[in-house]
Amino acid sequence: MSNYPNADYFKDLLLSIYPCKEPFELLVIDKKPKTKSGVYIISKRRIRIYAPWIEAFPLELIAIHEYAHHIHYTEQHKMENRERSHGAQFWEIYGALMCRAVQKGLSEKKEFQTLQERNITTIKTKKMDIVQELTTPEIQGIEQRICYLNGKLFESQKETEILVIELRHLMKKRNRIINHVFWQQEKAFLPDIVEFNDALTSAFHETWNKVADLYSKYGCEDIEATLWFSPEFPKKHPLAGITSIGGNYSYQELWEALIDPDAHKEYKYGIGTSATPLRLADETFEEYIGLSDGCTNWNEGLDQELTKDLHLILPFHTLYEHTSFAITDFIYVRDFNINVVIDVDFPYHFG
Repeated sequence: MSNYPNADYFKDLLLSIYPCKEPFELLVIDKKPKTKSGVYIISKRRIRIYAPWIEAFPLELIAIHEYAHHIHYTEQHKMENRERSHGAQFWEIYGALMCRAVQKGLSEKKEFQTLQERNITTIKTKKMDIVQELTTPEIQGIEQRICYLNGKLFESQKETEILVIELRHLMKKRNRIINHVFWQQEKAFLPDIVEFNDALTSAFHETWNKVADLYSKYGCEDIEATLWFSPEFPKKHPLAGITSIGGNYSYQELWEALIDPDAHKEYKYGIGTSATPLRLADETFEEYIGLSDGCTNWNEGLDQELTKDLHLILPFHTLYEHTSFAITDFIYVRDFNINVVIDVDFPYHFG
């Protein structure tokens, strides 16, 4: 193994930040997976740190991140509470650990600072490149027209069909241009794809559980839950915070147009397939998200070798291959809305 800090160093560091209540194992691995810098294995309470990722991240940060998962699962009962792996509670734990680390002088370590600065510079450079690619005059012109036409749909019902036809054409054209940019540098987007796929899986799991809970509580079979993107422009998007281009439109306006089910026909019923009591009775959750019958990775249309281990779910494939969203529209989304409809012939009392 190369000259990396050993497992005892990281365990001592983590326990000095916060002495956890349940024991854990920690391994330092001289291997660099394409999409993971570290992992927490729940069943074995084991943290794995992939040391060659030191080129991009301080290994201490990776250790703290995975340690937060350990605490989340063992002390906050993540599984029982059906919390997302990277939900609000996890980030609260991670933030608290980082605050303690700073208080204990971790951030003052010279090697930590150097790696941190290098990582920040890399992220900023990548973001600048993406911003330039996504704000070309051609793309801006299309997006300005999309926002204008979508506004017209709200103003008047006249010529609605003509407006929608042009809107859909422009969305598809924009999709092709931006996805072509993505194909040229697909590797740079892998971390965002992985994070989005995890967030999407968690959101579908929450949708599934919501239907199960309602059916268990009320016994009504006419329950349907659908998943939708949050109406807010994704906060993690490289263009977040840019209010407008040339004062002609905002990215919030563009996002509202893209997720308008009247204009975006493939998004008319939300993301993927709705959850119902009948579906829950006939399928497992894995079957619901498409990870069954020998299919464990819906990476059609992506670099097959580069994405072979990502375990992309069927709704990811649907968004990428069968909607007018460009891939950079949705891979930065972390927030979703669940819409539940209950069709009953007599009153139900919720509470």
